[in-house]
Amino acid sequence: MSSVSGRTGPFVRVRRTRARLAVLAAFATLLTTVAVDSPSPAAAALTNCPGGVYESGDGLYHCYLVNVFGPGFGMPATPLNEIAVDLHVPCIMVSDVNNSELNFEMWMYTNQNITTADTYWVEEGLEAGTSAGVPAGWSWFWADSRPNGGGYHGHYIGGGTTADTQIAFKWLGNANWDVYRGGSYINESINNGAFAEGGMVGAESTTGNIALNAAADNFEYADPNWNWHGVQGALWNPYAGPLNGYLTTGTRIGTGVAAYSGNCPNAAAIATPQPKPLSAAAAPSALRAIGLAEAQASGDAKPSSISYISTTRPQADKVLGTATTGDNAVYVIRMTGHFTAKTGPVGNKPTGTVMTVTVSAATGRITDWGITDSPTDLSRVGQLKTL
Repeated sequence: MSSVSGRTGPFVRVRRTRARLAVLAAFATLLTTVAVDSPSPAAAALTNCPGGVYESGDGLYHCYLVNVFGPGFGMPATPLNEIAVDLHVPCIMVSDVNNSELNFEMWMYTNQNITTADTYWVEEGLEAGTSAGVPAGWSWFWADSRPNGGGYHGHYIGGGTTADTQIAFKWLGNANWDVYRGGSYINESINNGAFAEGGMVGAESTTGNIALNAAADNFEYADPNWNWHGVQGALWNPYAGPLNGYLTTGTRIGTGVAAYSGNCPNAAAIATPQPKPLSAAAAPSALRAIGLAEAQASGDAKPSSISYISTTRPQADKVLGTATTGDNAVYVIRMTGHFTAKTGPVGNKPTGTVMTVTVSAATGRITDWGITDSPTDLSRVGQLKTL
């Protein structure tokens, strides 16, 4: 089995029959190992997914339909140097793009999770909704969580596509992981564990008002000797709520998951918003609106402070502790308050007191966003201005 750049092929989806009651019972038991709280009667500010798992980090009910393996769910550790899956997503939509989110993606746990309850991970996939700063349409994104001072950071990759696309995470050495999409290098997750031991693939939603048609096939990993294996004996979670689905068997090796819900229109997705360049004169009012919208979507509608700088993406990386691509001009918004990311593995939604949002000057669209407890001194790379 070759590495990420050399594996292609059509999808064949075959429904697998299995004893669902036993799987559901096992998963209900395993959920207690990942710090998922009991349901709370308190009403959440944002849209909930009925019948889902209540997570105190963001105060929302999340619905999942995932294929999982590894110690994050009380299963045996599976050391790996690379993990990959093929995604096919003809339709992924939410009715309220400003207050809800739907993802179809892959997560990977790193070895830091042995002692830190699954708070270190990398994820990549397609989403509709709020966390990538896309007010309509859908997009590719990747994100990582590194509570060792790195915090949580998400990155917009590009507009959503319906084509069969492989995504992968590959160990680069030390504690760094390369992120791939369609065999091409995207970005790097730095200081995020010297090895990985498991992962999951599938759908997550914070709302029941969705339309989804998606499949993940050929869920597989490379062991420490770079030999490829299919993810076998994984746990399937057809959780309560709007998500429906079943396990799939790929054309090569490994299992995946198919998920569906609602009525998908003939058009694959809502059109992606057109670029709107931000001039220096227009930036303050536009950035304030973007920042407040992202803060509200992350649980704090009234941040205690909001400011910004004008810089470049590489300079922003130096302050934010991230590794991205491109040398374009950007604005970086910094807010203080109490924020929670809406995406992440079951029971693990990153929180922090500082939120940053990076906006392209050329398009007016968000390229990166983060939630940390770091002071994040933006004045090191630009003149800080209050909004």
